[in-house]
Amino acid sequence: MKPVMISFLALWTLAGSGCIVGEIRDELVRINEQMQTIDGQLTELNERRLAALDRMASIDTSLTSIDDDLTAVRERLGPIQESLESVDGSLVSLRQTINNIDSTIPFLRITGDDKEAKEQLDEREAEQQQQREERQQNPGGGGDR
Repeated sequence: MKPVMISFLALWTLAGSGCIVGEIRDELVRINEQMQTIDGQLTELNERRLAALDRMASIDTSLTSIDDDLTAVRERLGPIQESLESVDGSLVSLRQTINNIDSTIPFLRITGDDKEAKEQLDEREAEQQQQREERQQNPGGGGDR
C-alpha cells in the first residue's frame, strides 16, 4: 500500500505542478497580449507626436517669416514716424500761434473754440508733447515683443 500511496502522491504533485505551469503560461500569454496592445498605442502616440512636431516646425517657419515682414515694416515706418512727429510739432506750434492771436485780438476769433474746447485742446497737446518726449528718450520702444 505504501508504494501505491507514494505513486499517487508523485502523480498528484506532477499533476498539480502542471496546473501551475499552465497558469503561468496563460498569464504570460495575457501579458504578451497586453504588451502588444501597449506597443500599438505607443506607436500611434509616437506618430501623433511626429505629426505635431511637423506642424510646429511649419508654424515656426511661418512665425519667422511674419517676424521678418514685421521688421521690414517697422524699418519702413521709422522715417514716416519721424516725419509725422515733425508735422505734429509744426501743427502744435501753429495751433499755439493761432491761440495767441485769438487771445491777443479777442474780437478776431480765428479758432472759434470756446474756453472748454480750448482747455481740452491744450490737454491733448500736452499729452502729445509728453508722448513725443517719451519716444525721443526711448527710441524704438513700445513696438518690442
